[in-house]
Amino acid sequence: MYTTIRGLEVELSKKLWKGIKCLARKRLRSSDALFEACWRDYLYFVRNSETPDNINDVMRILDQIVSEKVNNPKSRFYIYG
Repeated sequence: MYTTIRGLEVELSKKLWKGIKCLARKRLRSSDALFEACWRDYLYFVRNSETPDNINDVMRILDQIVSEKVNNPKSRFYIYG
């Protein structure tokens, strides 16, 4: 079950995943290419583990994925300097 911002517990559906992605895109200030690459990695992560409980879980994992991408010298999103 996923807990919405308003505190409602709902099943994760395609429509809800679209909403989560849209909200995450607004909260995560990055380029579209970086966000899409991180979102693909996030979906792979979720497929192999538990589903998120709320948007804070989603953002915590996405932040971790972003930091791994921008700090990896082999990544095309690597920040030099």
